[in-house]
Amino acid sequence: MSDVPARGYRLVVRVVLLQAGCALAVACLLLVVKGASAGLASLVGGLIVAAGSAVFGWRAFKPGVAGAATLATAMYIGVALKWLWFALALYMALARLKLDAAPLLIGMGAAQLGYWIGLIRLR
Repeated sequence: MSDVPARGYRLVVRVVLLQAGCALAVACLLLVVKGASAGLASLVGGLIVAAGSAVFGWRAFKPGVAGAATLATAMYIGVALKWLWFALALYMALARLKLDAAPLLIGMGAAQLGYWIGLIRLR
């Protein structure tokens, strides 16, 4: 029996939690240094990236063990859904909620750091 689906699920959960944790840490720092508005914008930016990774992981690992064409299609659909989510969420955050752009991007960068840390294989 293959444990590939379970390993994929664990990887996605680890990456998303690390992204959310990095976003929360930077948001707390900006809350203290720059105020509530910057802290909120940073947290929202990080959570946008974490949710995008969750959407991608959910869709990419959905087929489990399958052929190359099925897995490639799942990856392409996952990437497309992630970018659609990014566009919609950034529009809502910047145009509708009127959050500060710089702290939002800082939060997104912090969450991306969590992505890279999450991909490090620890034994």
